[in-house]
Amino acid sequence: MVKEKFKSLIRLLFHLSYKLCIKIGIASPTIVVRMDGGICSQMHQYLIGQIFKERGTNVEYELDFFKYNGKDINGVHVRNFDLLKAFPYLNFKSASSFKSHFYSLVYNYVGNYPYELSTNWVDLLPPRILSGYYADPSYLYYPLFQKVFHICSKDILDFENQHICTMIENHNSIAVHVRRGDLAEYNIAYGYPVTINYFVEAIKYIKEKTIDPVFYFFSDDRNYVEQELLPIIPVKIEYKVVQNGSEKGYIDLFLISMCKHQITSKGSLGKYGALLGMNKEKMVLVSKDDTQTFMFDNAPCLKIII
Repeated sequence: MVKEKFKSLIRLLFHLSYKLCIKIGIASPTIVVRMDGGICSQMHQYLIGQIFKERGTNVEYELDFFKYNGKDINGVHVRNFDLLKAFPYLNFKSASSFKSHFYSLVYNYVGNYPYELSTNWVDLLPPRILSGYYADPSYLYYPLFQKVFHICSKDILDFENQHICTMIENHNSIAVHVRRGDLAEYNIAYGYPVTINYFVEAIKYIKEKTIDPVFYFFSDDRNYVEQELLPIIPVKIEYKVVQNGSEKGYIDLFLISMCKHQITSKGSLGKYGALLGMNKEKMVLVSKDDTQTFMFDNAPCLKIII
């Protein structure tokens, strides 16, 4: 009890001191957004910051996760800070370690999605540091996502992936995102992983609806694709398993976006790739129990639920 009162007193003193610094112009009230996870989590967190940025608020991003952790939930697959590799044109400012630690002590605001579905967090005023995860406001993907993100030059690709990109452009290409890793089992935010039968049915559907499709598989579990999924597909398909690995998720995102159509799974990579894609007649296939399909509600595409 005494310890908590002491901490509260310290926070109050720091808060009053910081308000004085703001008043005399040696500090600027800021929204700091903590970043973590893969390329799509980084994109999502960047968009959260842009909601405040568009109101004229100073926004900075904390990158400590990539310095001290940089792994998925299971601690297996690497998670690098790749946002600026994928989108080098972004106006990005990182928070200093001092500001991050100070804000964490005095101005921390923790999101609790999916338990908390309110979007009232968008009304927060600086100074604040946003930690955790937040429910998406309806305008996050349209128009904000479309305004902020667009495909960059192929220069972000290495030689091998430039070759794959050329193949994708020259084919009636279908991206198949097979997310495994830390989403191969139940996750509170995503639910259960999609079944292998979902991929079979989605591939059969695309095979029937398109002419000469070529399927490009993107996965963090190549063995699952090659040893479990491909052998049970009942129709003959032309395909390629792309082998970039989790450390090149931003490259897979680029290649998925270049495909004509997308078959998605749990997680965001396939969906974000579809949102980035320029084909306005694209089909985007989603699982019927996927909680993220709302992001296509206003998108220029045909959403197919399997």
